[in-house]
Amino acid sequence: MAEQTLEERKKNGDKEKEKVTGESSKGETRHPSFKTFKSSSATEFSGVLNPIVVITWIQNTEKVFRTSHVDNEDKANYVSAMLFGKALVWWEATYEVLNRFDQENLSWEIFRTRLLGKYCPLDMMKRLEKEFLKLKHRGMTVIDYETQFNQKARFATKYIPTEDDKIQLFLDGLRYEIRDFVANRDVLSFVKAVEYA
Repeated sequence: MAEQTLEERKKNGDKEKEKVTGESSKGETRHPSFKTFKSSSATEFSGVLNPIVVITWIQNTEKVFRTSHVDNEDKANYVSAMLFGKALVWWEATYEVLNRFDQENLSWEIFRTRLLGKYCPLDMMKRLEKEFLKLKHRGMTVIDYETQFNQKARFATKYIPTEDDKIQLFLDGLRYEIRDFVANRDVLSFVKAVEYA
């Protein structure tokens, strides 16, 4: 009987630990806490009106969701706690006008859609699409050119439906002497095109 009581106390202690830390006695993470999310390289967002910055922040946030195993129902709450400055003011005003049901059932997808609507205006995205189509290697290093190419390609996906299209656009923007060198190779992937360049 004493053993049974001791076992019950241990189980209750483990349950309390799970509630506080999100960890079970077996070392499994069940329901990661906000602290775990934040310490997994989650970054804050201040409300910069720059689609490249916004998309990069979203991608980083989604990476942290995956690595820290954040549950779907916690994502919007966790990420909204990472807002400050103008972004926080915008979110508080946006959240207030949501009906009670939407407030209680807020998903990451809804949050993400509203964030993109606010901080990635259509005119800016169109400008980045045009910049992508005009992007040339010129005086940049190949690494810098590749980085800008990939950043702006996110806004011009209709022009790169296949990897072959992406490779061709990348090659078209290279300086002619590098483009000629790469074009004479058997380029089977975008990674290989960058490597040869």
